[in-house]
Amino acid sequence: MRKILCRSLLFLVLMSYVPTSFAQPPGLSVKGKVLWHGGKPYRGIGANYFSLFSRMLANGDDKSGLQNLKKLSQAGIPFVRFMCGGFWPVDQKLYLENKAEYFRRLDRVIQGAEENRIGLIPSLFWNVATVPDLMGEPLDQLDNPHSKSIAFIKNYTAEIVARYQHSPAIWGWEFGNEWNLGADLPNAAEQRPAVWPQLGTPATRSTRDEMKGAWLRAVCPNRAPSRPRPHHRNRTRRTARFSVA
Repeated sequence: MRKILCRSLLFLVLMSYVPTSFAQPPGLSVKGKVLWHGGKPYRGIGANYFSLFSRMLANGDDKSGLQNLKKLSQAGIPFVRFMCGGFWPVDQKLYLENKAEYFRRLDRVIQGAEENRIGLIPSLFWNVATVPDLMGEPLDQLDNPHSKSIAFIKNYTAEIVARYQHSPAIWGWEFGNEWNLGADLPNAAEQRPAVWPQLGTPATRSTRDEMKGAWLRAVCPNRAPSRPRPHHRNRTRRTARFSVA
């Protein structure tokens, strides 16, 4: 009996030293159609902080984003979603020309979130046209698995995830922002990505730069794509203004 008791106590002591990351996955996870965080079902509302990293990407000495993270944490905001890269091709050149400096700046964002105990959901490719423009390809090359655009997306995703996957600040990943809003529009020629050559875009666009729902359906033919309606977003903005006031 004494041996059994000693073994039981030893087992409990050893179990108390099991790392939390081993006992439960960090960030958000899905179990049986339920969202989980911290070992229990989770429901929460975060904030959209578009410019958290882009401020530092434009100016390595800009600490305003980190200071605002602290304020958001103090206000009880559990997590933020942010653009994890450049909006225009010119904004992403630092990654190509000086990767060490690019990650030094992004590291500071991740570390700032860890220090302030606030979660992050990085949106890796916010603007659908940025990577094709950066690679000198039309938008339809996102449907070509052998294109330079897809190669860039795979490499960038692998680097970001490998670098930060164990950070407790990372709650989840997002691939892009509202890409489906521009798909299969009846006036697609008028809704092609913007043209700003000084920001790294091509001087002109063509039908090859019009988003097609078939790109998604070719990969997953049995699922209906969601298309958010603009008036829902406008209503949310009105609510946000009233809340701030």
